[in-house]
Amino acid sequence: MDIRTLFPDDPQSWELPGKLDVPVDPYMNSTFMGNTFGLNPSRAFLLTDHESQSALYLSREDCPKFPWFFHKLRTIDWSAIRLPAPLSADPERAVARLLDSSSRLSKETRSGFLTLYKLDQKYKELYEHQLKIRNIPYEIKVFNTRWMIRLEDSPAAYESLRSRKSRYNLRRSRKLLSEHLGTPVSYRRLRSQDTDEKRFMEHADATLMMLRRLHADDSAQVERLRRFYPEVIRYWYKKQLVEICELHCNDHIIASELNLLHNGILYVVLMSFDSDCYEFSPSMLLLKDQIADSHSRGIRTIDLGGEGDEWKQVWSNYQESTWMVKFPIHRLTRLLWSVYRRIASRHPAVSACRED
Repeated sequence: MDIRTLFPDDPQSWELPGKLDVPVDPYMNSTFMGNTFGLNPSRAFLLTDHESQSALYLSREDCPKFPWFFHKLRTIDWSAIRLPAPLSADPERAVARLLDSSSRLSKETRSGFLTLYKLDQKYKELYEHQLKIRNIPYEIKVFNTRWMIRLEDSPAAYESLRSRKSRYNLRRSRKLLSEHLGTPVSYRRLRSQDTDEKRFMEHADATLMMLRRLHADDSAQVERLRRFYPEVIRYWYKKQLVEICELHCNDHIIASELNLLHNGILYVVLMSFDSDCYEFSPSMLLLKDQIADSHSRGIRTIDLGGEGDEWKQVWSNYQESTWMVKFPIHRLTRLLWSVYRRIASRHPAVSACRED
């Protein structure tokens, strides 16, 4: 297993070796990783293994008050989009190879713990099995819930699953919005495949501008929108993966969605709207139109992501859990954690304390 140190100002260091044939998602690239990591100044590493054809991007969180073997490694968690960890053509062998190399990983990264986020059910079960047979203490829990819209049937069949009140409210909101603007609103979609780059980026910038206004009180989010997304959207555009859906009235954009389309799944990355039209639920009106449009194009799954918002629960008809797995990779932290867990199992007051 090769362990490489990564640097935000060296994009080439983030590239996977050319001989490594892993099923990398299209949004896994040095631009994404470098920009994201650049907003979080800690150490980063790339693990690659040709035997299992796997790769794993990690960052280190230091614990200044403790020795280095209490430092924590974690998979780089750059967005709400699903990111397999590790990226692998042979998941079972990849998990075994990673655990077999844990002592070396601890030494070369100067870390004592490893936490893997956003594991799907298959990876969760593989890690649980391999950790048990190696007698390594571990913690596994749900990381988040991904909310999805499945469109196997017609949009009308999907709509029928929603409450009558919800359907009425959307019809009423559309009517009131049209009256507010003095004309009906329209839906349009811009695809990177058939929209010139200048026009596409103008609409992407309009989406980001609306979001910056909505998050004006959150300086960190505004900075992320300013630094992170423009370059990444341009990268997606060149890969012909990104599209923008809009609800508009002439040249006035009322609501906008920036989405990725990959392997027949539409990933909703960003949603924004004109704050002056907030009372008319413009994003929900846009989503309704986008669902009908997606079904007409043969798209059967819309991934709304896993970040918080209650509206996702209302709109989704399918959900999928992702998992977090944490375990010690240094012999001393492994011993200390085993002792702690034995004590905690016998004394509830101890178990209420934070394990980290």
